[in-house]
Amino acid sequence: MQALIPAVFLANSWFWCIGGFFAVLLHMEFGRVSFPVFAAFNVVGAAAFGFVFTAARRSALLERMRGAGAAFSAVVVSFHLVFAVWASLLMGAIWPVLVWMIVAVVVSAARRAETPISTALFLLTLGLFALALFDAPFAPSLSTPVQPFIHQIAPLAFGFLLAPYFDLTFHRAYAVTPQPGLTFAIAFGVLFPVLLAGTYFATPYLAAFAAGEGSDVARLILLAVMVQTGFTTSLHVREVGEAASAIHPAVLKLIAAAGVCGALLLFAVDVASNATFEVGALIYRSFVFVIGGVFPVILLFGGLTRACLAALTFISPCYALGFLVGGPWAPFLSVALIGLAVIYVAARATGPQAREARG
Repeated sequence: MQALIPAVFLANSWFWCIGGFFAVLLHMEFGRVSFPVFAAFNVVGAAAFGFVFTAARRSALLERMRGAGAAFSAVVVSFHLVFAVWASLLMGAIWPVLVWMIVAVVVSAARRAETPISTALFLLTLGLFALALFDAPFAPSLSTPVQPFIHQIAPLAFGFLLAPYFDLTFHRAYAVTPQPGLTFAIAFGVLFPVLLAGTYFATPYLAAFAAGEGSDVARLILLAVMVQTGFTTSLHVREVGEAASAIHPAVLKLIAAAGVCGALLLFAVDVASNATFEVGALIYRSFVFVIGGVFPVILLFGGLTRACLAALTFISPCYALGFLVGGPWAPFLSVALIGLAVIYVAARATGPQAREARG
């Protein structure tokens, strides 16, 4: 039981607007071939957190990356704000953003009851998925052309395998469980895959909803996603508050401004044009790039070193073309990863440790 309680917490904390919705965008662009890759790297990357560390190594990483962890949590909160607004605009109703806000506030106010709340939300999510998908009509087929997926695989692996190390909720769960390996195995070998299975069957309905074909099935599934997103928002608001002293206030203000500006831009686009989905998807992908591209690079280079900044300068335009624009520009994602590998090897060959070994 001591290993199971934090496992439920972890499964919920990691099932947010990436676990619950990123597969939809991948499905719309690449078809069902994308989901197994998305799910495999998602599960393996999260589960590995419980096995690659000793307690001392995890504490050392947390001490070194505390500021980056606070920034990661702040990005997650801003991302959720944008996603909640985008979902409401696509739905043409206020309830998605209200559900997100209410769950976040309730969980924050009932912090001492976090364990029963986490269990209840997990069961509620499963219930909503079951209610939506049981006896649902056949999944709609989409006419969107399927793009080549090969260039997306390495970036997905890079992001999902390394981003979890900045998630302060993972560090919190690791610190309180007496058996980290077992807890993370249960969370990401059993519980989280159950939620992803719901996402797998729900993805065509949410894709149709995003394309403007709403249904009762999609509404129930979106409700489940917003409940989980509100829960995770609350967790990361707490992490930002507790780790804020480790990061420059200007950085937090910049991240918060990005979320507010993204939400306001979506409102403006929704009023002025019919491009709400396209603009929202671009903003959504931009946040995914920060989480799955920028933070893993920081981890790879051990902080914002010169080599790290050089790598970010190189990969950012490549991701902008290959990931944000996509289509014929997708090969730039492979260029980004190859260039990143070259910069990393060069940095290792010329870094202090290499000079010390030669001298």
